[in-house]
Parts: sequence; structure tokens; C-alpha cells
Amino acid sequence: MDSIIECNKKFDFSSDSLKIPKECIEYKEELKDVQNQLNEIYIPMTEKLEQYKDKLSHFTITVYGKTMVGKSTLMEVLKEGNGSSIGKGTQRTTRDVREYVWKEMGVKFVDVPGIGAAIAGGDKDERIAFEAAKCADLILFLITDDGPQKEEAQAFAKVKELGKPMVCILNVKASGISKSISMKLRIRNVTKRMAETADFENIRKQFYQYAIEFGQDWSDVPFLYADLNSAWLSQQEQDTEIKELLCELSQVKPLKQAIANQINQRGAFYQFKTPMDIVYHGLLETSDKVFNQYGESAYLIDQLENQIKELRKVAESYNIESISIIDNICQHMFNDLNDAALRFADEHFADKNAGENWKKTVENLKLDKQITDTLMELQENRNRVLEQFSRHIPTMSFSFRKLSGQAGIQGDDPVDTRFLANSVSALIGVGLSLTPIGWVAGTLFAISSLCFGNAFTDKREEKIKKRKSQMYDDLFTWIAGPENRQEGERPECFMTTLEDVLWENYEKIRQVFCSTKDDIQGYMKNISDMNSAQLSIWKQMNNTLKSINVTVMRRAFNDLSENGLTNSYPGFARIPGQATLISLPAGYVLSDNVVQKLKIIMQEPIYVFDPQHLSISQAIKKIGNLSDNEIDIFNVGKIELIGAENKVAERVYELRYNKREFVPDDLKIRAHTIEVICRLVSQLYNYPIFSYTDNEEEV
Repeated sequence: MDSIIECNKKFDFSSDSLKIPKECIEYKEELKDVQNQLNEIYIPMTEKLEQYKDKLSHFTITVYGKTMVGKSTLMEVLKEGNGSSIGKGTQRTTRDVREYVWKEMGVKFVDVPGIGAAIAGGDKDERIAFEAAKCADLILFLITDDGPQKEEAQAFAKVKELGKPMVCILNVKASGISKSISMKLRIRNVTKRMAETADFENIRKQFYQYAIEFGQDWSDVPFLYADLNSAWLSQQEQDTEIKELLCELSQVKPLKQAIANQINQRGAFYQFKTPMDIVYHGLLETSDKVFNQYGESAYLIDQLENQIKELRKVAESYNIESISIIDNICQHMFNDLNDAALRFADEHFADKNAGENWKKTVENLKLDKQITDTLMELQENRNRVLEQFSRHIPTMSFSFRKLSGQAGIQGDDPVDTRFLANSVSALIGVGLSLTPIGWVAGTLFAISSLCFGNAFTDKREEKIKKRKSQMYDDLFTWIAGPENRQEGERPECFMTTLEDVLWENYEKIRQVFCSTKDDIQGYMKNISDMNSAQLSIWKQMNNTLKSINVTVMRRAFNDLSENGLTNSYPGFARIPGQATLISLPAGYVLSDNVVQKLKIIMQEPIYVFDPQHLSISQAIKKIGNLSDNEIDIFNVGKIELIGAENKVAERVYELRYNKREFVPDDLKIRAHTIEVICRLVSQLYNYPIFSYTDNEEEV
């Protein structure tokens, strides 16, 4: 809890230039949820255990099942009551948890509200029943011979995930509870119905078949049947002979004996395991939440890295395109100026106001508009590229600085229209000030010399031609600099000034790519820090779970007189109701007989393996005897994470949803087994492993 609180303090997602992605806000909020969950587990745990103290001081048997299935009748039979709690034909008879303590035997029976009530309050009843089941040492799950229903199987699977020992009881309704029929007819009906054992076996098979849908195995759950109504009536009967006959026919004696055997054989272990599981389940649920957060933030980091790579590509592509645009506009403006200079020299070679007229000529070319349009084009291209880039990865919600969803220049952009107008005006002014010093003097000289006619040796036409050429050379020098200059020398002229202005503004436009990359990298660092913290928290929780596993398994081995194994400190991983994984120490062998006993006492499949010199991927494949056609295991990027592609689950998905074909049970079981093994190895090795399919992001 301290680690999570400290972690939360460090995450201050903020930026002046980038809107906070919703993922960051969600992670921070989810981290608070984790903290709250731990509060619910850790802080009130002492109080809860005090509250549980009385409940945990007895061997607690909880009766669970659908409404009107006969739970209260079973309670009356077990405690040999007078029938006052038995329903009278209405739904939701038991609305609260009712407890009956058999003090001299240290046993408590708990009757809980029924599941699947058809009236208001049914959902609340189910929550109450499930909470009561957490404190149970043994669950008696009741069904009827009306035929198993999926809602019953869902409830059974949910309770089974608590890792509780369970007994499934079929309540055979042979004659009803009514006393209106004769005893002779009642006995005949009960005798006939209770002889139909093949029918009961079919009901068992149908109900246990649901286990596959929930990725569980119920084959080791004891299945018993009894006519509870007849059993209760036998207890009320005064005639000893009829009493014994009804009791025998009801099959209640084998039922009571099975419950007694559960208590006698494993009761002490179950009672020890119950409070451990109360803590374990809360931690496991929270650990899974942190684990999922770690996977999500790892995925986000991977997406951000890809986004940065993509940003580099689009920025380079944009740069190449922009250079071409700038080169083209410079060449175009040079051609316009050069053409204007040729015409101007031809028309104004003897103009006394040539300087002013040239300025007007340049202004009439509207170079400022061309420059402005070019920079606006570069800016709009950049906005378009960034908008497309921001949509490149749909899962992201970044909103980039200076990125407009509309056409046009944004007022907060460093290259807005006002800035451009000022820049271009300055450019024209600077450019015109670069007129060569000799230009005006040369023009006046040209005018005076032409007025004297043939005063000089050159003919008038030659003088005009010479003056035109001189004026054009002067104008060209103003435009592009002198022709005679040293190699690499950059002259001071209009075109160089133009290029400086264009490139200076273009760099400001292009800078947004850099700032966007910096923003993404900043968030990636925040999320990387979060990712590391999530991993650290998950490992802390995982180590706690492993220590609980050692405590529980040591007690289990002690009960089996296998003390030598726990003294060697093997590794244990467990998913209650799913499976237990045992990592054997060097040189130790666990017999099949012991494994089978463990399976019965733990009420879940047992996997055993020798981890020596095995990598994580090798361990997964060895435990499940998996081939490359069933699973593909690989490291994910630069972070601490292993991906395990469940190819069997993909085949199940393909058959079920794409081809709409029947999915074989063995394929469904195999797909779930792969997921469970990945989770077990992840816990055992304290290393995050994500099981996934191509069809679904995570199994």
C-alpha cells in the first residue's frame, strides 16, 4: 500500500503544450482503485478476522443453490428440525443468512438466499450468498431432477473458483412434501423413482459438462442424490418401521455419511485453509488488476515508441516535400525578377527615377503574397501531416500543440499572417536597400551621354545597348549577386535575403515536429516510470501470494505425511479453483498417489515439474506438454514482459465465431489449460506473462 501511495504521488501528468491523454488519467485513477482495494483487504482485515472469528471457530458447511431447490429442507434434515424454515411454495423463501450451530460437534450449517430469484432482490441475494460462501469450509451445492440449468452451473463455477471443497447433491423430488397422499402410495413412488439411478447419472453428466464452458474440471466433485422431502418426513414419522423405510429409501444416510467423511478426513485442513483463502482471493484479485495495468501501460509504451518512429518518417517526408516547395518558389521568384529586370532595363535605361520605378516594379510582382502563400502552404501541409499522424494510431488520444482540425493558420502559431506580413515587408525593404551604389550614378550618366548624341566615339545605338546591359547587370547583381565572386561566397542580395527569410520561418514551422516528439517522449517517460512501479507492486503482491501458498501447501503435505517436500522449500503457484503448480527441488520425486491425494484435498488439478535449467518458455511448454502449433512464446520489446500466443484459443475462436462450427470439448479444455499454465508460471517465476490471441487482445 505504501508503494502504491508513493507511486501515485510521483505521477503528475501535465504539459503546457500537450493535452493529457485519457490513458494517463485512467491509469492514475485505476491506481487509486488498486489502493482502495488493498485498503479493503488490508486495513479492515483485522476487524474482519475478528468478525469471522466465531464463524471460523466451527467447521462451517454452507448450503448453496437456486431458489426453491430444497436448501432449507436439507438444513432441516441435517439438523433434524421441525420444518419451520421450509418454504411454502413461494420464491425467495430464505432472504437472509441463517446459521445453525451443532455445538457438541463443532459444526455449523449455514443456509443462504437462493440464486436466480425471479423477483426483485435476487441480485442482492446472490451477493449475500456468495459472501457467505467465502467463509465456508465445505459447500453443499443443491440441484434438482428437473434438469440442470446454466445459471446453476455459473453459480457453481463461481463458488468453485474460491477453491472450496464441494459436494453436489441432487434433490430427487419423488413424491412431494404433501401429506395428502397415502403412505403406501408415497412409498411406492419413492421406491420407483429412487431406483432410476441411470437418470441421476445422466443429470450428473449434463451438469458437469458445463465445467468445460468455464474452464474447470468438476470430475472429482462428489455427486450424491437423495429425496430430501422423504428424508424430512421420515424424521417426523412416529411409526418406527415406516420411519426407517422412508429414511432408507430417501438415500439420506449415504449423504450424511459423505458429509461426515469430508469433515473427518479433511475438515481440519479445510478449516485452516479458509481464512488463508479469504486473504488470498483479495490479494489475487488486486494483483491481477495491477498485472493488467502493467500490460496496458506496456502496450502504450510500445505504441508511443512506434508513434515516435512514425513521426520521424512523416517529418522527414514533410521536410523533403517542403525543400522542394521552397526551391521551386525561389526559382519561380528569381525567374519573375529576372524577366522584370530585362523589361525594366529595356524601358528605363534612361529614367532619372529608375530607383523608385524599380521599387514599384518589384512591388507589382506581389512577391510578399507569393512568400506569404508559400509559408502558409508549408504550415498547412504541416498541420495536415500532423493531423494524419495523430490518427495513425486510433487508440491514442493525443491532441498536438499548434495542430488544427480546421484549415487555416492558427493564431498561436509562430508563423501567423501578421508575422508573415511584417517579415515580407522587411524583406522587400532590405532587398531594395541593396541596390548597388553605382546604379543611380550610372543611370544619370546614361541620360546625359545620350543627350550629347555623337559626342563620343560610340554610336547612339551602341550606347543604348550598353546602358541597357549595364542596368540589367546592376539589377541582376541586386537580384542574385555579382557573377564574379569567390567559390562558396554567399553574396548579399535579394535572393539570399529571401532564402534566409523563408528558411528562418520554415524552421519555426518545422519545429512543431520536434516539440511534438519531445511531448510524446515526456509522456513515454512518465508511463515508463508508471510501468516500472506497476511491475514492482505486482511482484510484491506476487511474493505475498507465494508465501501464502507455501503456508497452505506445507499444511497439506503435513496432512499427507509428506513433510520432506515442504522442508526442501519447493516453489508453489496457485489459482484457486483452477490449478496448483509445484516446482520440485532437485532430486525429489512426487508419486502419482501423492499427486492424486493433493488433487482431492486442494480440489483442483495439480501440475508438477522440475524447473532445473528451464527457461520460462521451456517451463510453460513442458508443464502443458505444448507444441509450437499450440503456443508461441516471445519477449515483448525492451520491457519485462513475455507474450504467449494461445493458438489453440485462436482455433476455438475461429470455429465458434467465424465458421460457426461445433467446438470439440478437448479443444476448449486445452485452450483454457494453456491460459492457466501461463498464469501459474508467471506467479511462480515472478515474471509477467500475457496470454493472448490474435482474435482478442487478451485471453
